[in-house]
Amino acid sequence: MVERVDLEQRRLARSEPIEQVAGFNGGQTLAEFDRDLVVGLLATDAVTARRIAVYCANAACEHAGLADLPWVRPALDVLAENRTPPAPFADIGPINDAFAPRRLRARQSSVLGRRLRSMAEASPGS
Repeated sequence: MVERVDLEQRRLARSEPIEQVAGFNGGQTLAEFDRDLVVGLLATDAVTARRIAVYCANAACEHAGLADLPWVRPALDVLAENRTPPAPFADIGPINDAFAPRRLRARQSSVLGRRLRSMAEASPGS
């Protein structure tokens, strides 16, 4: 297991961000942890990358004790079969709503609401 001190040393010694993973949740963090792994994954073809992703999803769910839950197993099965996953996994947009704690969603929506109000007040047409 990686110690917090090790992670902080890696963070301080990190090289430039990898643009190809900038849009992926945790992409830069993974690059900080193991840059060679990320570079290697980026060099693979789409079929290999997908096989690795399916393996990682299964391994993560197994490790977390989620793989055999009745709402997770069907998603892992269709992922392995390259079919469209069932709800709540079918649409990545609302996935945070399905898993984020209610208190966090309320805080996020109030922050978003304040931002939208301030943008509306700052706009020239208002």
